[in-house]
Amino acid sequence: MTRPRPLTLHVALALLAALALDAVLLPEPLSLWGPHWLFLTLGFWAINRPGEVRFELAWGFGLLQDLAVGVWLGAHVLSYSFVLYFWARLYRYILHASLLHHALFTLLLLALHLAYLHLLLALMLQAPPLPQHWRSFAGSAAVALPWFALLGYWNRRLRPA
Repeated sequence: MTRPRPLTLHVALALLAALALDAVLLPEPLSLWGPHWLFLTLGFWAINRPGEVRFELAWGFGLLQDLAVGVWLGAHVLSYSFVLYFWARLYRYILHASLLHHALFTLLLLALHLAYLHLLLALMLQAPPLPQHWRSFAGSAAVALPWFALLGYWNRRLRPA
């Protein structure tokens, strides 16, 4: 049995920075278009560092995201763990693909994540979810490729020898 690699400092800092970016309150017209920074960052590191980004990490950051956003505890925990399972199962197939494919695959999983959250919202409130929350998917799609390029550059520069 192989031991999981310890989390490197730059991966931890990138995840904490993404959590902080998610917690930043944007002005009202832009708040609906805000990207899901933590989800995109988890996706990048799950593809590029699968031994470091594990379920415990997704669970912990999902719990922090639930506390930061103010939703029911466990909503992001379950979703991040479920999506990390897909990244863990399929990373070998997309690891050597282009950065565009990484971003598209992550956006597909983000759509599943948002569908789960909206289904949960509809079940808990017994009302249909608001379609305006899907604007954040468009915001995430707009920044996914540049964000992945920035994290990829950072990953190459700071990779331990």
